[in-house]
Amino acid sequence: MSSLQEFYQRAKENEALISKLEARVAELEKNKTAKSSGKAWAEKDQVLNTLKKELLPEVKRLEAENAALKVENGKLKQQSSKKSSGSTSDQKKDYSDIKKRLIAFRSKVKALEDENADLKKKVSARPSGSDLSAGKREAVLERLKKLRPAVEKLEQEKQALEAKLAALTQAPQAESSAPAAAAGMVQQSMDSIVEMELYYVTGSMKELKATWAEAELGPLDDEDFELYLNRDVTALELEDDDDTINCRFDNHSTQWFPVSCLYKKTAAPAAPAAPASAKVLTLEDVSLMELYYVTNCMSTLKSAWAEAELGPLDDEDFELYLGRDVTALELEDDDDTINCRFDNHETQWFPVSVLSVEKPGAAASSQFNVGMTQLTKIDDAVEMEIYYVTGDIEALKKEWAAAELGPLDDEDFEMYLNREVKALEIEDDDDTVQVRFDNHSTQWFPVTVLYSK
Repeated sequence: MSSLQEFYQRAKENEALISKLEARVAELEKNKTAKSSGKAWAEKDQVLNTLKKELLPEVKRLEAENAALKVENGKLKQQSSKKSSGSTSDQKKDYSDIKKRLIAFRSKVKALEDENADLKKKVSARPSGSDLSAGKREAVLERLKKLRPAVEKLEQEKQALEAKLAALTQAPQAESSAPAAAAGMVQQSMDSIVEMELYYVTGSMKELKATWAEAELGPLDDEDFELYLNRDVTALELEDDDDTINCRFDNHSTQWFPVSCLYKKTAAPAAPAAPASAKVLTLEDVSLMELYYVTNCMSTLKSAWAEAELGPLDDEDFELYLGRDVTALELEDDDDTINCRFDNHETQWFPVSVLSVEKPGAAASSQFNVGMTQLTKIDDAVEMEIYYVTGDIEALKKEWAAAELGPLDDEDFEMYLNREVKALEIEDDDDTVQVRFDNHSTQWFPVTVLYSK
């Protein structure tokens, strides 16, 4: 903007100078005395040369720059106008355009079908020996052959448009009066919801519309409500005045929702009790400076951790500990915990009950996947669906190597165990799926290490 003002100021100054020079030229032209005519015309030539050589190119350059700025401003206004229209209006426009195109296609198909039927009727109505010559008959048949591909193409386009129209107008999942509760979800309240946590919008249109109206969030069409059903969102900001929360979608757009229309997945069921053959360690069983292994079961670790009151931790931190080998350094009788050292010489206190003498295998780690269905082939994977990475590090390493996804340390593999992910892209060549974690980082996984609920 400052450049435009500068050009404008310089143009005004040049315009004032030109006006003065033109006035001076006019004055010189009026002066016709013989004594001064030679001097006057010489001065006039000098003035004109100055205009031509110095000022005129500058004025032209400024005019060109101003013209370019006008073009750029026009483009910026156009872009600003496009950005101001929301995604909802784009959906409505797509919806309207598709309906118009469907109507037009139906008309074309109907016209071609009528013409096709009429020609067939004329051909069949002609008795033998009529005035329809062999040449005309051949022409009619040729016309029929040419019509068939056109009719088939229009029909295919019509079906594609109808499918797209159906996708725009139907809810992502079937309507239900309480779909989230049936799917193992817990309805949220202002006391239970936590900022930056992942939640799911109800799949019930009736419930969403009722809570929306109660919160006075403004009128919306059914098509707009349907775009929100069953969506996973991240809680950003709570508003106590109307019990609403600002949420972020996976495309980073935001929307305020009534808290009561959001649901959270229930915690994974507690791991079954260890078999009789698996000995649970006590402090009397532990020897200092001996090597032990942390459990590979997330729920077992979290339950024992809470009981020992070792403080809050995120799931990502717990996952860093699963299956790790540690050296016992110090025992604490008060809470049955052990200070342990990792192979990188960092230390951490653990409940003694989560340690074992033998490295946990698939049986311990796979407890998290109880009640889940393993994806056995690439056709089982669906883009944008939620899946869970196996809790079995050995199975993960085996499938990872088979898919040739590159070398990783055990610590890296452990960070992936039992993680909830969303499928983004499916690769048929090596049966892998690109997934996104809740922190929006992405990774390719073999399809066989993914599970669905």
